[in-house]
Formats: sequence, structure tokens, C-alpha cells
Amino acid sequence: FVPSGVFNVVGSGRGGAVYLDPKGVIAAVAAAQDIVVWDTKKKERLRRLSVSGCKHDVTCLAANESGTLLAAGYADGTIRLWDTGTGETEVTFTGHMSAINCLTFDKDGLRLVSGAKDTNIVVWDVVAECGLYRLHGHKGPVTAVKFMKKQDVVVS
Repeated sequence: FVPSGVFNVVGSGRGGAVYLDPKGVIAAVAAAQDIVVWDTKKKERLRRLSVSGCKHDVTCLAANESGTLLAAGYADGTIRLWDTGTGETEVTFTGHMSAINCLTFDKDGLRLVSGAKDTNIVVWDVVAECGLYRLHGHKGPVTAVKFMKKQDVVVS
């Protein structure tokens, strides 16, 4: 076996990675306080998404179904929505008191749900750019969240 066409993508172990296209070619990878977008087929970096002066690491990533919008959770409890086409920040959500552990978009990409170390879940309206619901009840950090096929049900 002789490997060919191999390249390395270095990222933060804490923030993870997510594909931005259905074929699994374009990937967004957390890299400390930044996000690096890669074309894995061409083996090249497309762009670096960063916020000037941000000192908090990216802790998780989620993309909407079309890959046009990327949600990034940060260690300070903020969530930023990025337009993957322009590389610009669309909105910043502030509703958690500690690091974001998990993020998921609904099927239509209109809502985002976040879970954090602060034991809370927040459902966000992506279009209106505001929080809809804060869900309490976890006794420890929220480690996974998911919208069920029925749009008004969130499991954690």
C-alpha cells in the first residue's frame, strides 16, 4: 500500500468539523478561535473565518442542510452564524453563560438549537435573529441536541 493524494487538516480537537456540502467535499474545521474552510478534493484551504479580537475557542460547529449557513459555538457562550459564501458573520447570539457544547439546525434551517455547559438549551429563530425558548431541567452540561422530524420537538 502506497498512500497517494493525502493531505492533513489540522484543527482543534474540541471544536470538531462539519461538511458544508452533501458530497462531503467542502469541510469547515475549528482551529482555536477561527474556522478554516477546506476543499478536501482539491486539498486546498478556501478561507479562514475569524472575528477580530476574539479570544475564545470554537467549541462546536453545525451547518444548515444546504451548507450556506454555519453556526459556531464558542467557549464564552456566544454563537455566531456565518455566511459560508461570503465568509461574513451574519449574527451573534448571546444567551448562554458558558461554553456551547452542541448545535443543530432544524430541517428548514430556520431554527437552531444550542446546548451548553450552563445546563440550558436555547432554541433560536435564525430569521428573526432572536431566542425563542430557554429550556431548563438538565442537572449537568447539555452534550447533544436534535430536532425531531416533527418540527416542534427537541430532544437532548
